[in-house]
Formats: sequence, C-alpha cells, structure tokens
Amino acid sequence: MLKLGICLAIVFIACNLYGSQAKPTDDDFTSLLIKDPNHPLRQMLPLLDHIAAYRSKILVDEINKLKTETTELKQTMWRILAAMESGQSSLQESLKDVVPKDLNDRLGRVEDQQTDIQKSLGAQLEMQVNLDKGQQSVLENVQSLDKKLADLYKIISEHHDSQSAELQ
Repeated sequence: MLKLGICLAIVFIACNLYGSQAKPTDDDFTSLLIKDPNHPLRQMLPLLDHIAAYRSKILVDEINKLKTETTELKQTMWRILAAMESGQSSLQESLKDVVPKDLNDRLGRVEDQQTDIQKSLGAQLEMQVNLDKGQQSVLENVQSLDKKLADLYKIISEHHDSQSAELQ
C-alpha cells in the first residue's frame, strides 16, 4: 500500500511539474521556426519527439502497473471481506447454542472490531476508486500531449516541405 501511495505521488508530481512548465504559445513557437530554418530547436525536433514518445510510454506503463496493483488490492480486500462475513455468520451459528453473558460481551467486541475493519476496507476501496479516476485523468493528459506533438510535427513538416519546394 505504501509503494502504491509513493508511485501515485511520483506520478502526480511529475504530471504537475510537466503541466506547470512555462511554454510559448503554438503561434510563437511556429513563427519562430518559420522565421529561422537553422534554429537549433528545428534540429532538435526528432530528439524532442523521441523524448516525448518515451515519456508517454513510461507514463502509460506506470498507469498500467498501477491499474494492475489496484485490481489486485481490490480483489484481496473483497476476499478478506467475504472471509470476515462468512466467519461472522459461522460464529453466530455456533453461539446459538451457548449464550452466557461473557460470550455475548466477546461477540460484541468482535463485532465492533469487524465494523472498524469494514470501515477501513470501505475507505481503502473508495481510495482505489479515486485512484482509478486519477489514472484516467493522467491517461487523458498523455493522449492530449501526443496529439499536440503530432500537430506540431505536422506543422513543421508542412513548413519544411513548403521551404523545400521554394528552394527547388
């Protein structure tokens, strides 16, 4: 659980850092590349595309890993919950024959503990559902980034093709 929390914190921080970087508008960036064909950024575009694709792949892999861990954790929690419920029902069945006051007190404490555990499991399950929502948001951000990079690459390619045609 701690590892999952750490992974989610890292993904959250990485996404926030990426989103908060100062960026020129698309028009400023495009006009800069159009004005200066020898600009170092133009020469670095293949490297930037490669870095973006690699980063996207890492994020998708991390999201898939988190989804797998989340699914496994949910399954474990449901198994524990089912075992607890079956244990409670079998305990109640066995206690029908024996009803001393001490046994009723013990049963009350066990039920209180079970209630606390069920509340804890419910909170964990709710946290997992929230994590799934956060993962979906991260995936949408990655897809948006891929689309923007594809659009930028298309603009640069069109400009490059038009300059090549002008030179010929």
